[in-house]
Amino acid sequence: MNTLGVAFVLGLAICGSASLKAGTVALPTDVSVALTAVPSANLQPGDRITFQISVTNHGPEAVSRVVLVSSPIYNELDVSNASADCGNNLVLAVVDLQSSFYYLYTWAAATVESPLAVGETRNCFFRVDYTPEAPLAFPLAFGFPEWLFDLNPTNNLASVSLRRAVAVKSVPALSPAWLGLLILSLITAVWISRDRLTNPESFLTR
Repeated sequence: MNTLGVAFVLGLAICGSASLKAGTVALPTDVSVALTAVPSANLQPGDRITFQISVTNHGPEAVSRVVLVSSPIYNELDVSNASADCGNNLVLAVVDLQSSFYYLYTWAAATVESPLAVGETRNCFFRVDYTPEAPLAFPLAFGFPEWLFDLNPTNNLASVSLRRAVAVKSVPALSPAWLGLLILSLITAVWISRDRLTNPESFLTR
């Protein structure tokens, strides 16, 4: 387990169009992405969430360059005390927008020194705290950056939805006086209903 390094960048995108552009990298294989989060529901501020990112090379060739980038994180997760088991290949970037900023995680899942073989699955685990600023539902995604493509672009992005616990408001208990009045009203209503059924003529002449 290791703490995360921080890089400062001026801009980064993760989802581009499917058409190849100058500077793009086309992988000669099919790499799929998966993402899980535990826990992911009934979250309270301060809960520690464990994320697992997985990449699998479905072939036909080994690859030496696979990079995944997260969707933007503002203040929904406390990245200041995050930890990771990703072979020192997970980096936290601060994207400076001048008037504001956000965070991105980048995972180098395969490198020249450690290529991803055909049939191999590689995992990255990182842990981070849920914050009070997170909305009721917060989606987090990991996927190929806009410059990276492979033979099957449909499985290059995975996401999870983090859901806050919803407080259930309790119904206030009735005071003894109000409870007694309610019981008396119910008894009166039952008596009137029974009297109508047994003596309908009396109600018609009133």
